[in-house]
This record gives sequence, structure tokens and C-alpha cells, in this order.
Amino acid sequence: MSSDDFEERIVEAVRSTRRAGKIDGWTLHLEALNKGCGDKVALYILLEPDGKISDIRYEAKGCMLSRASVSLACDAVIGLEIEKAISCAHILISSVSSAGRKGEGEESGNSRVEDARSLIESVRHIPLRLECALLPWRALVSHSSVGKDSAP
Repeated sequence: MSSDDFEERIVEAVRSTRRAGKIDGWTLHLEALNKGCGDKVALYILLEPDGKISDIRYEAKGCMLSRASVSLACDAVIGLEIEKAISCAHILISSVSSAGRKGEGEESGNSRVEDARSLIESVRHIPLRLECALLPWRALVSHSSVGKDSAP
């Protein structure tokens, strides 16, 4: 991905605010903080009884990269079952982690997740930027550690 393409994708994703804000009556609230720079994302998820994500919104405070990544992440997981979204997040994080090599790892099987992965891989060589890009995915993974439904 060229530098111009990368910048254009970031700006486009940041300008896309269709999923910005909270959902009234959300059933799951997840947060992640990048301690290195202070960026923070909060996900508000509305789950159907079968666990499918029927709506997802976010609040983000931080750099353009973390805000773009959360926008792409929300677009990627809407319509998935929450467990599938978490699985995709695990796959994405492990595929771009410092322990793996670029291009290694299992694919998520979701074209929207793979699109988000291509953006994240563009910054994988810059550890602090990588953490900004992974922030919404780390929020999703946190669901498996906090238990079910963090509803109001």
C-alpha cells in the first residue's frame, strides 16, 4: 500500500462517523486503552438473543489511526455473532503481532476483517502505531476475559 493510499484510507475512515456515538440500550460495553499514548476506544454493542451483533457504535479519543481503525473494526464485525467477532480479533492480533511475520497466520474468512488487517499491517513495523491500530480489536478480545454481558 502506497503512502498516499494509506493516508487516504485513514482520512476516509475517520470521516466516516456513521457508527460514532453510543447505542441506547446497548447489551455489551467494551473498552481498551493504549497506555503508550493515551488513545482510548469504547465499543457499544447491541446483541440479538442469538449473539449476533445487530448494531455497534464507538467513542474514540486519540490519533487518526486509532479512530480510523475503530471505524473499520465496527464495519467489519456488524452482523457477526459476538464469538465470531472475538475469534476474528484474536486471529487478526496474532497475525500482526511482533511474534509472527507479516502475512503469517490464519485468515479470518471475513473480507471486511481482512481489509482492516491490510491497514494494520501497514504500520506493524512501528510498535506504538501498531497498538493504536489494534485498539478496537483488543477491546473485542477483552470480552472473553470480562465475561458475558456488561450491560447497564
